[in-house]
Amino acid sequence: MAQLTDEQYYEDENNWGEYQYLLLKDVINNFYLMYVGDDKVINDCKRYEVIFHAKRGLQELNYDAGKEVKALELDVPQDLKMALPKDYINYVRISYVDENGNFRPLIKNNSNAISVAYLQDNNYNIMFDNDGDALEGTPLSETLQQQSPLVNANTTSFELGYPFEAGQGYLYGARFGMDGKKANRNGSFMIEKDKGIIRFSSELQDKTIVIEYISDGLSDLGESEMKVNKLAEKYLYHFIKLEILTNKVGIQEYAVRRAKDEFKAIRNNTKIRLMNLRYDELLQSMRSQTNWIK
Repeated sequence: MAQLTDEQYYEDENNWGEYQYLLLKDVINNFYLMYVGDDKVINDCKRYEVIFHAKRGLQELNYDAGKEVKALELDVPQDLKMALPKDYINYVRISYVDENGNFRPLIKNNSNAISVAYLQDNNYNIMFDNDGDALEGTPLSETLQQQSPLVNANTTSFELGYPFEAGQGYLYGARFGMDGKKANRNGSFMIEKDKGIIRFSSELQDKTIVIEYISDGLSDLGESEMKVNKLAEKYLYHFIKLEILTNKVGIQEYAVRRAKDEFKAIRNNTKIRLMNLRYDELLQSMRSQTNWIK
């Protein structure tokens, strides 16, 4: 990346914060320059091998240490389900936005199994299409959730069938005691990974949802678009080096073992750097540890 003047940097918002990253293609080119050659441990390797291991290293880094959280804001549709983000790997937090702009975290509903409903005829025989595949319908649990009444300030405890404070939403277990896992009035969600959708409880209909999730940093980007944090640059070099030496024929065992030891040391150092530990923040957190809760 060419050196920018102060004016070029601040006038173009696309340049803001770019100095902390390297492009993946630059990492690959640097690897060939410094780690591949006749007088190096790796005398020769194909570029597609380096690209493959570089992407794998970037994925492992994002899973393990990077964990740069992305957020997506969407409105819950009438059918209470929406598609997962395109580059979704795992969720961090799912919340709805209240009238004051605050995030209200939802809980994951593990009590209702996500089932597949096969269509049946009047004799309860499963119905099939022309290809011999079972015909699928809408599960009863999904239908009942969509038809269940939304709770509002005018809803009474008698209408719900259990003790209920107006305006607080469904309180699961309110009749027989509270289940700590469900002690949340904000609503719940279920994730169907195989179908790529999230289902929400009925009180979240038409609310604005924020999905905070982890991506692997790759998506549909090419090597000229992927970015690598400079704090992890050395980690990626040693990851590529170790993977190539491990899978290459004719490499002596001591060279692989030395590369593995070097990689472990660099990986630990990179994790510490990316954790971004601040002594003042740690001290501030520890100051409250001796306070008694009354």
